[in-house]
Amino acid sequence: MPDSMAARVLIIIWNNLEDPLSQTVKQVHLMFDLLLDIHTTVHQTDDKVGTRESLLKMVNYLLRIGSRCKGRYVPLASLTRRLGANSLMDMSPNLLFEMANAYIDDDVCYAVTSFIKCFLEILCDESWGSKGVDQGYARYREHCLPPFLYGLASGMWKLRSNLNTYNAVQVLLELDVDSIFLLLAFISIGPSEEETKLNYTELSNMSMELTVEQKVVVLVSLLKVCCTLAFLEGDIEQNGSTDAFAVVQIKGIEWLKMALTHVDESVRVDAAETLFLNPKTASLPSPLELYLMKEAVPLNMRSSSTGFQMKWTSLFRNFFFRFCMSLEKQYKKGSRQPLKSDQNAVLRADSLFKFMRWLSSFLYLSCYPSAPYRRKIMATELIQIMIEVWPFVASKDPTSHQGHLYPYCDIVTVHDSTLLLVGSIVDSWDRLRENSFLFCFIFQLHLLAFQVKARPKTLFLGPNI
Repeated sequence: MPDSMAARVLIIIWNNLEDPLSQTVKQVHLMFDLLLDIHTTVHQTDDKVGTRESLLKMVNYLLRIGSRCKGRYVPLASLTRRLGANSLMDMSPNLLFEMANAYIDDDVCYAVTSFIKCFLEILCDESWGSKGVDQGYARYREHCLPPFLYGLASGMWKLRSNLNTYNAVQVLLELDVDSIFLLLAFISIGPSEEETKLNYTELSNMSMELTVEQKVVVLVSLLKVCCTLAFLEGDIEQNGSTDAFAVVQIKGIEWLKMALTHVDESVRVDAAETLFLNPKTASLPSPLELYLMKEAVPLNMRSSSTGFQMKWTSLFRNFFFRFCMSLEKQYKKGSRQPLKSDQNAVLRADSLFKFMRWLSSFLYLSCYPSAPYRRKIMATELIQIMIEVWPFVASKDPTSHQGHLYPYCDIVTVHDSTLLLVGSIVDSWDRLRENSFLFCFIFQLHLLAFQVKARPKTLFLGPNI
C-alpha cells in the first residue's frame, strides 16, 4: 500500500474516533486493525525499523488526543500487542496514572478497563521475560500498584467509585493475587503485627502519606473487591474467632465504624454491602455484624441524597431476606425449637431475633409526629420492606405470634404506633402521603390495634387526599 494511501486512511480513522454512532466507531476500529495487519505484513521483511517508527507515530498521536477520547483505547490496545507495553511506557511514563485518572469520566470507563486488562497482561509477561518471575513481579508492581492506590485515596468520590464499579482494581488483582497483601500492608493491615510491617519495596516510590480516613476508604474498596473475587470467606469477627476472615483480621472495629459513618455516601454503601451481605444467604450474622448494623442504622437515617436512599433500601431488602431465610432455617416455623444442636448457631439466631425486634421498634419510633422529613421517609421505606419480608399477623391474640417468626415488638402494634404510620396521609410531602396510603391499602393495615371499621374519618378528609 502506498504511503500516501495509508496516510489518507489514517486521517479518516482519526477523524471518526469520536463519532457519536457506536457502529461507525466499531468499523473504524476494524479498519485500523486491518491497516496494521497490512502494514506489518508487507514490511516485516523489508523495513522493520521503518514499520516500528510508523507504529510509534500512531501511538504518539493517540496519546496526545487525551484520556477523554473513548475511541482511542481499542487502537492503543492493538498497538500495545504489536509494540509491547514497555514501548508505550517509554513514550509516556505516567501512562498508568493517566489511565487511573481517566475513570473520573463515566463515558470512557468501560473502554479504559478493556485497555488496562490488555496492557497489564502484556506488561506482566514482559516483566517476567526480562527479569524472571520474582523480580519481574516486583517490577510489574512498581508500575501498576501506585496509580490505583492514588486513585482510591485521592478523595474524589467519583474516581474511587468508578475504579470499583468498572472493575479496575478487580482486573489488577486477578492478574496478581499476591499484590493484595502489599496493598493491605501499605495501609497498616495484616494478619499479625509482624506481617503488617512488610518491606513493601514495590511501593517505596510512593511519596503519599495516607491519613486514617484515607486508609479506611482504601480498605473498604479492597475488601469489596476481595469479596467479589471470593478472596475472603467466613463471617466478620474480632480477633481470636475461628470464623474470622481468611485473609485478614481487622484489629479492632473502629475502622469499620468509621467506614459505616463516613462523610462519603458511596463509602458507607460499599462498606455496608461488604460487611452485611453474604453469598451464603441462609447464614446467620455474627454478633459483630449485628453490633455494626446497630451503630450504622441510626446515623444513616437522614441522608438527603435520593441515590443513597435507593441504595440503602435495596441493601436492607437483601439484608432482611437473608435474616428471614437464616431464621427459618434455624427454627421450625418459628416455634423457637432449634433444628441443630450447635449452641453457637442457637445463640446467633436468638441474637438476630432480638436485633430485628429492636430494629422494628426503632423504625416505628422514628416516625414520631415532629420527625424530620428525611428521617421519616427513610423509616417508612424500610418499614415497607420489612412488612414485605415479614407480614403482620392480623390477630388480636398475642399468643398467635408464637407460631410465627414475628420480629415486631408490642410497641409496634399499639394504637399510637398505628397512628404514627397512617397519620402522614395528610402530610404536605408527597412521598410520605404515598407511603401512608400504601400502609392503608396495599398491606391492608395488618396492625393489631387498628381495624378497618375504626379508621378515623379525619385522616381521609385532608386537602391532599
